[in-house]
Amino acid sequence: SHTDIIHETIMENIRLANINASDDEVIEAAKRAFIHELIMSLPDQYQTIISSSHTHLSEGEKQRISLARCFVSTAQFWILDEPTSNVDSLNEAWIIKSLKENADDKTILIISHRQSTLAQCDSLFTINTK
Repeated sequence: SHTDIIHETIMENIRLANINASDDEVIEAAKRAFIHELIMSLPDQYQTIISSSHTHLSEGEKQRISLARCFVSTAQFWILDEPTSNVDSLNEAWIIKSLKENADDKTILIISHRQSTLAQCDSLFTINTK
């Protein structure tokens, strides 16, 4: 799966989901998405410029930036298409746990082929394409 990244700072990439989010809210969202420590290890931290064509971030790290967007968003309904497809099993477990803990009154629709991701869902719907 592909994560959209704009040519801007990491802070602004996360803030795309809520342009009124404070810096503290963006940082908290990054922590929930397990990307904060990586961001803090970069020379310019949250002010690091990234883009879709040139970045030192892996696809899994980009996915976690996208997940941070969800956490900063005020939307009540999230559609996550393969949200853990590019992360290892440990990060997957942390991400799913964080989604469950921070969903509040939100409805989250997860589209995934990963059985380990689907096993954490409250309801499961299977579409048979045969």
